[in-house]
Amino acid sequence: MENGATRFNYTLDHSDKKRMLKAFVFGMTIGIVALSVYIAPKIVINKIESAAAAIRQDNLIPSRGDAFDSFDMADVSLTVLLDGAPHEGMSVAADQGFWTVPPNGEVRLSLAPNIYSFSAGYRNRKLIFAGEVFSEQANEYVFDVGKTPSAPELRIWDVPSGENYTLPLEISNADEVTILNPPNGVSIEKSPADYILAIDGERLSPGFWCIQLLAENQHGQSTLFVFLRISRDIGITPIYTPEELSNIRRNLSGHYLLMNDIDMGGVDDWIPIGTESFPFTGIFDGGGYNITGFHAPMRIDEGNIFALFGYAAHAELRNVVFREPFIMPELPDRALGNEFKNSALIGMASDSLIKNCASFGGFVGSDEGRAGGLFSDLANCCVIGCFNSTDVICNTPNRYLPGTGGITGNVSGYISHCANEGEVKGNHLSGGIAGYGGGAYITNCINSGTVWGSTIVGAVPAGGIIQSNDRGFAVCSYFVRGLSAIGAHSNDGLIAAVSPIDRDTLRIPEKLPLLGDFGGESPDWAYASLDAQGPVPYGIFMSRTSTPVITHAEGRAIIRPMDGVLYFYTVDGTNPYTNCPKPVEQLNTALRNGQTLTLFAAKQGFYDSEIVTVTGGRS
Repeated sequence: MENGATRFNYTLDHSDKKRMLKAFVFGMTIGIVALSVYIAPKIVINKIESAAAAIRQDNLIPSRGDAFDSFDMADVSLTVLLDGAPHEGMSVAADQGFWTVPPNGEVRLSLAPNIYSFSAGYRNRKLIFAGEVFSEQANEYVFDVGKTPSAPELRIWDVPSGENYTLPLEISNADEVTILNPPNGVSIEKSPADYILAIDGERLSPGFWCIQLLAENQHGQSTLFVFLRISRDIGITPIYTPEELSNIRRNLSGHYLLMNDIDMGGVDDWIPIGTESFPFTGIFDGGGYNITGFHAPMRIDEGNIFALFGYAAHAELRNVVFREPFIMPELPDRALGNEFKNSALIGMASDSLIKNCASFGGFVGSDEGRAGGLFSDLANCCVIGCFNSTDVICNTPNRYLPGTGGITGNVSGYISHCANEGEVKGNHLSGGIAGYGGGAYITNCINSGTVWGSTIVGAVPAGGIIQSNDRGFAVCSYFVRGLSAIGAHSNDGLIAAVSPIDRDTLRIPEKLPLLGDFGGESPDWAYASLDAQGPVPYGIFMSRTSTPVITHAEGRAIIRPMDGVLYFYTVDGTNPYTNCPKPVEQLNTALRNGQTLTLFAAKQGFYDSEIVTVTGGRS
């Protein structure tokens, strides 16, 4: 015993040394395996990202590569015209690199000597030209996008159900027109004057259908979207309460109309309407009324979507307005790595029309998968006049590449006249309108929300409008300077007239010519200072039609005609939404003693007045 401590002496024999050596080797083995499990995926991911970066580098940055280190850069002069003259809203790029807007039709680039695939574009028209850049001579090229096929970018047609039908496409200067996603019963025919879209009504079921066409000639191509609304013979079901809203799932092909504001603050276990196997295929009209208090349950134990509608296909949704939604559900443990989709209105929609919908304030988030203010995933949809100021935050680990966007996370199809003011933040593909697009056509949109996100391979930052849009078009749109970058990568697509602006410019319509009309008979945009800081798609703030004024004279009910207003009515006490045979522009009908007139007014296709009842015999 020394200093009050007990000393133990222990001598290792041969067997002890052998056991310790085995333990040491075993421990080292476990450590190496654990380390490799942690490091190996990172090495593989880094190699994949490096390889992808090498492939995409040439598509994104027009800089000289290693093969051209010994050469001097060459000056290239590009002149871009439309039908022989410079035009606003055009752009040009070399090898799908940085798209440049040529002032007065002319731009100069510095490129390494090589053969390039030059592209020039205007709206839905894209010219492609192969040219060689030399180091010791003038490199001057002139592009005329007017040589490409000419076609309208959008057509929406109402087609009778069950009938054969032909639609002129108004395409000129095309050698070939192809349907990229042909549904059964739709084909292209060539007439002496035009290309014709032929529809076999017996093979195409009622509902909404998206058809994307590509018109091509030797100079380039044009993209055209045709949406068919095949007529449905269904009555309208009014919705007054959250319970009636939930009952939509009992008939997923019906036509529903919201009749008043709905508070869903007391609904803690909402299950999205429609599943992947049984999607919503009908029509839902929110009437411009507010859905308040919409929130996700604390935990999701089934499915992988949270929104008002889970899945929709060949459907129509319009005039739906959310106020302060809060969607950030806790996911089950098994959810790790799953593709969860969170948003306010629709999780996943295909071949659907969505128009005049909005989400004001609130929060949408996801820890796995993707998220969007209104939609998570849109495939071959037509989205017109939608607005979002809900903050969208997606914390999915950046080893995945789902999309996060103010309007939608991922998208294909056609988007126009949409605006975002919400903050968008993701660890992957992020954009003010959308995070990722696969062949999406985005036009006349504006983002004034802050966008945060990762820089993907090829050094493309998060996008003011969209971050990555393979084979897609992003044209004629604005984003607020300093809150996001252009960030748009469009491999084999087009970026034209996507411009940064100052925030103050949002309040000056004359400074926003790319967006569309702010006045006139059919404005595209309006200002609503209580709801937004900048322009809002006009259709969202449709003014409700005034309650009809009925006069009585000699036992008759009389309503004078008003510009653009139709009246739906019955006199047998039944609901005019479902039983009105035909709307009228004015009313002059006799009412017997005790007979009840029930009617409502609609303007510009919106069912938006209160129901009025009048009983015969009243003075």
